Amino acid sequence: MRYAAKRIWPDRPKAWEHQGEAENLEAFALAFASDRGLGSGTEFEVLDKDSDDATLVSFRVEGTLPYTLGPVVTHLADQARSDGLPPPPFMAPALSFFFYMAKVAVFTVAVLVVLFWLIKKYGS
Repeated sequence: MRYAAKRIWPDRPKAWEHQGEAENLEAFALAFASDRGLGSGTEFEVLDKDSDDATLVSFRVEGTLPYTLGPVVTHLADQARSDGLPPPPFMAPALSFFFYMAKVAVFTVAVLVVLFWLIKKYGS
C-alpha cells in the first residue's frame, strides 16, 4: 500500500516529506521516523493514499532507541482552536485600541479636573 508522511509538530512543512510503500500504516510510520531520524516528541501525520477515504493518522515519537510511537498530544496553541473555528482576526487590535482610548479618556478627565480646580482656586 502507498503512504505519505509529514511532520506536524514542532515543524510543519507544507509538502509531504516522504512517500513510499509499506505493508501497513504503522510499519510506514516507523520507517519514516527512523529514516528521518526524528527526535523524541516529534509529531507527524501519515496519509493512506490507497484508501477511498484518504485516511490520515497522527503519531508522536515516544522513544528513539528503538523507535516507539504513541498518540498525539494536544498543545496549548491548538487548544484555543479546539472548536474548529479560528478566532476573529480583528479582536486583538480592537481590544488593544479600546484599552488605549480608555486610558486617554481617563488621563484627559484628570487633566480637566486639575485645570478647573486651579482656575477656581486662583482665578479671578
